[in-house]
Amino acid sequence: MMEYIESDLDFSPLFIGNDSIYIEKSRFLSRLGDGVKSVEFLSLLPCKKLFFIEVKSSAPNPDNGGDFNEYCDDLLIKFQHSIDLFASKKLGINIDTESEFPNGFNEKFDDYRLFFLLVINKHKEEWCSDVLDGLQRKFIALRKIWKIEILVWTGEKAKEKNFVI
Repeated sequence: MMEYIESDLDFSPLFIGNDSIYIEKSRFLSRLGDGVKSVEFLSLLPCKKLFFIEVKSSAPNPDNGGDFNEYCDDLLIKFQHSIDLFASKKLGINIDTESEFPNGFNEKFDDYRLFFLLVINKHKEEWCSDVLDGLQRKFIALRKIWKIEILVWTGEKAKEKNFVI
């Protein structure tokens, strides 16, 4: 049985309804080889929301310019590659030959809202807004093109929202 643990958080509640994929550990991603990164999970919620979920155990202080910029750049690459992977699957360019994606991912996504969710386990709630501000600036093109909402949660908030146990 597969475990859905990242940064000491158990994301198995997302997999109960079988509408999530652990894309970071998928054969779909590994077949592409080096140079392609992804978030940990893609998850469809019944309220027509598609979450691209990245999990970290910590984040640098936004006042520490170089480290924080590098952190945001790494997240941008992961989120960009993840949405590119999803789009390439939907367009039939990269085929899910192993049927790893749940059936919900074969549906039309006309009315879905897209979210990039960063969960930082060992983080204080009051620090999330600074990280969110940095990501909002860094992700401006993605936000405009895909109309994506960015969220930054602590591990505790992810528990409150029933994403983790």
